[in-house]
Amino acid sequence: MPVNSLEDLWQLICEECKTKVTDVAFDMFFTRLKPVILDNGAFVISCYN
Repeated sequence: MPVNSLEDLWQLICEECKTKVTDVAFDMFFTRLKPVILDNGAFVISCYN
């Protein structure tokens, strides 16, 4: 999958995380996160709470 946007990058990260944690853990933590910005090597994500 080519990475053309921050959302594409986040999708790749999520796919990798799904292979490392249980489905319950992924649903509980990662589905609530949203990518905000990638700047100078810093990847910022946000969450509702």
